[in-house]
Amino acid sequence: MKAILLFLLLVSGYCFAQLPAGIATIPSKVPAKPLHNPPDIVNSYTEVISYDTCKNAVTVTNSTKYKVGDTVLLIQMKGALIDTSNTASFGTILDYKNAGNYEFNFISRKNGNQLAFKNRLTRSYDIPTGVVQLVRIPYYTDTLLPSGLTCMAWDGSKGGVLAVIVSKTLSSIGPMDVEGLGFKGGEGYNTLLPPSNCFQNNYNYGSASQVSSYKGESITTISNNIKKGKGSPAGGGGGGLSFSSGGGGGANFGIGGFGGYQSDRCGAVPFDNRGIGGKNLTYTQAANKIFMGSGGGAGHADNTDSYSTSPKGGAGGGIAIIIADTIDLLGDEILAGGGLGQYCNAADCRDGRGGGGAGGTVLLSTLKIVDTLTIKTNGGDGGFVNAPILPGENVGPGGGGGGGVLYFTGSMLPTNVGVVNSGGEAGYLNTPGNTWGATNGTAGSNFSDLVLPVDNILFKPNIDSVRFTDSAFTCNSFRFLGSAYTNTYPINSYSWSFGDGNNATGQNAFHLYNMQNVFPVTLYATDINGCKDSITKIINSRLTPVLKISKANDINCTLPYTKLHVTGADTYSWMPKETISNTNTDSPTAAPGQSTTYFVTGSYNNGCSTTDSIKIAVDFSAGVLLLPNSFTPNGDGLNDCFGLKYHGNIQSFTLTIFDRYGEKVFRTNNISQCWDGTFNGKNAIPGNYVYSLTAKTSCGNVNKKGSVLLIR
Repeated sequence: MKAILLFLLLVSGYCFAQLPAGIATIPSKVPAKPLHNPPDIVNSYTEVISYDTCKNAVTVTNSTKYKVGDTVLLIQMKGALIDTSNTASFGTILDYKNAGNYEFNFISRKNGNQLAFKNRLTRSYDIPTGVVQLVRIPYYTDTLLPSGLTCMAWDGSKGGVLAVIVSKTLSSIGPMDVEGLGFKGGEGYNTLLPPSNCFQNNYNYGSASQVSSYKGESITTISNNIKKGKGSPAGGGGGGLSFSSGGGGGANFGIGGFGGYQSDRCGAVPFDNRGIGGKNLTYTQAANKIFMGSGGGAGHADNTDSYSTSPKGGAGGGIAIIIADTIDLLGDEILAGGGLGQYCNAADCRDGRGGGGAGGTVLLSTLKIVDTLTIKTNGGDGGFVNAPILPGENVGPGGGGGGGVLYFTGSMLPTNVGVVNSGGEAGYLNTPGNTWGATNGTAGSNFSDLVLPVDNILFKPNIDSVRFTDSAFTCNSFRFLGSAYTNTYPINSYSWSFGDGNNATGQNAFHLYNMQNVFPVTLYATDINGCKDSITKIINSRLTPVLKISKANDINCTLPYTKLHVTGADTYSWMPKETISNTNTDSPTAAPGQSTTYFVTGSYNNGCSTTDSIKIAVDFSAGVLLLPNSFTPNGDGLNDCFGLKYHGNIQSFTLTIFDRYGEKVFRTNNISQCWDGTFNGKNAIPGNYVYSLTAKTSCGNVNKKGSVLLIR
């Protein structure tokens, strides 16, 4: 814990945040004075609309309250993928994507609404679809909070998070309160419908529907054509249906409860079109995701009186992150419970009620807790009707919200810390227990061994540098060799701009300018993430004529030399010089013994030069007779016979083979015939044999003797 606080303090770029009005820094042993003010909001919030991997920077909607050195929290609020079918599977989470990912970092650079991070981000985010926000976190030393702290209520794109870091003791006369400030409950609305609209039972309805109410908000974003209906979108509670059924409770770790049945004016037997409770959200220490409590679904209303209008669902609890060496809330609490579903205290309430919001999430990173501390992540109760019900006019109360989550450092909570994470109670009709089908939410949970994801690897651009060398072939033709140095990811592509309107791709390039001028040549390197870097050099091009080079023929047995010729320059120089008659003429004679490429440099009276080349092919194969030095006549079809392996144009031929005693064992004048290793119809003994070969070829007479090894 001390290591985390010290690290955050050292790398933040400044030691203390500017304290908001009403908050004082006090010596650690001075007792807090009891004051009673509304809680303060000390965080700033802005929506993240894009992320530049190459710059390790985000673009936000409003950076006014952010500055270099600030400690910030990056957190994705939504983005989960769900089943959207109009079936019982609606709302099942198919993929969390990056919803719930969060990490701490520090602002190193500000350019308008672009904020760069000091350290490299370690987690992934779905921007902008995942609804990611950046939260500024204040830093305090020994701090007295005379009125407690709260957060901005979630507005659909930002808020819902309270985060504070105190290097020594956090003292407060007032709670840390994010109760009901998380995901919104379903908005209630009112429509006057006759009982003939009973028995509606779809999981999804469009936002224009009058026979269903809005679902609660959660970690997924749903379209207008499925915003109403009894189905629960991930953790959000389902909406009540006509006629006057209740909304389901929202969920976090705990599952939301069902809303109550439709009005019994539709019939005495309850019909199950209740708003379905939100689905529980998965927490694991490996994933280390955190979520606000989801909102409860709205109840269905069909009356125009003021107490029946808009029976909305309760909002979920927000997220409270408290990081301090010591915490002393002087008997106050950390509140992250879900909000209540809207209830009715008036006489003759005849509409469904909203579901309760789910409890939120508390992260508690501390070494010591002074006095008793109560942490509440309980679900909100479902909306109820606390007034007499006319006979035959039962309506659906709201379902209870699910309990939330407490994450804490260490393996065990101190004995002076109490946790309330129960599910919210179902709403009722006039008398507790008379729920008309509404059910309680289930309890939340506590997790130990909290590890805060604090980024600590200094960001460096992946491409350290881009370089290229240039060499002139002529006054106006250049060869460019490019290179780039990277830290982590490899280069994916190179591209060139030659400054004359022409471009090329590839790490290396050649370019010929058609005018005399000074040109800026730029090499761009792009890594596998799309990050780019570049370098520009100035190239001076001068126009020169083009060399024209030719040859009389290639070399073979009948044509042992060739005549070369070049035009287009004033003087010439040939390479390689060993097999050419004159290296400084326009028409030398070349007689290479093997295929050779000759380069000629043409120089001009203006001081420029250019180089071209020509290849002379050499083929003496027509006069070459090749024989192996061993053979294995074993019948496997591989090297079974001794004879010519290659022959060219042969006019006459004789091959004779003798054993080691000088006795002739084989003779032929047929170039296609070979010795199969037999003598007088029997296998010759293994060992060395001597051969004599004479032939007349297009390149002259051949007389060749040697030995061959017969192997069995």
